[in-house]
Amino acid sequence: MDETTSRPWIEFTKWPYEEEMFHFQVAASDCGFSASQEFYGYADDVTTFGTALQAFPRGRGDEVVLEAGRRDMGFAHWVSVRVYLYDSVGHAAVALNVSNNGHEPYRREARFTIRCEVASLNQLGDALVHWIRSSARTVHVALTPVGA
Repeated sequence: MDETTSRPWIEFTKWPYEEEMFHFQVAASDCGFSASQEFYGYADDVTTFGTALQAFPRGRGDEVVLEAGRRDMGFAHWVSVRVYLYDSVGHAAVALNVSNNGHEPYRREARFTIRCEVASLNQLGDALVHWIRSSARTVHVALTPVGA
């Protein structure tokens, strides 16, 4: 079994769109469920998200969120990647909530949570900060499951 099927992961892909704005795709898997969604966003928003992840957590109630679009039929998409601590021991989770806001039968949406170690989220932050200004199209980070 390779790393992409044996460990949870998150991946971002980018294509140039406008100056400082990209056409992105976020994809993630908890090894049992996976989803992806395209969205448009600013490089600075991804940098801010990555920088916050590098220092995560700053306290017990810390939460870091990357959002694009809205959960509203007037928008082309909804993407929310929310990182938070879910217990008093310091275990973390990534909640992925995505939708194409389409009408049936074209509607696609997913919502799931990946439980993982904080250090792998710090690594995700490092990877995103370096990736967003690089020429690499994709960044893929394996997340360490809780207790691994």
